[in-house]
Order: sequence, then C-alpha cells, then structure tokens
Amino acid sequence: MRLPGNKSRIKTDVASIKIACENLFSAGFHQFRDTVLNYLAEEDRAAYDNSDSWDEIKLRVHDLICQND
Repeated sequence: MRLPGNKSRIKTDVASIKIACENLFSAGFHQFRDTVLNYLAEEDRAAYDNSDSWDEIKLRVHDLICQND
C-alpha cells in the first residue's frame, strides 16, 4: 500500500481527525469487502479479499492519522 509522501498536502481539521480515529476500527471486513472490493482491479481483489489485509489497512491508517491521540 502506498501512502502519501507529503502528509502536509492533506488538509483537515482536528475534530474530523478525532472522529476518524474513533470510528476507524468500527468497519469490519465484511463491510469493506461488500462495499469496496468490486471497485478494485482483478489483481488487487485477490490481495485484499481477506480479513488480514483489511486489518493491516486499518492499522496503517491509524499510524498515519491518529499519531497524536
């Protein structure tokens, strides 16, 4: 997974980040799969069609945006 190299380009307010961090782990794998997987390229579907990949995505997002909690 590639993350933005320049985090300063992402503009948002502190309240939105706090809400995102609070809700980050509420979406389960089945919701991710049923909502997102069909929009991915075929080769990407195989890589992300398991709960371990979804858990890894959530952890990386947490590390990226929730560092100051």
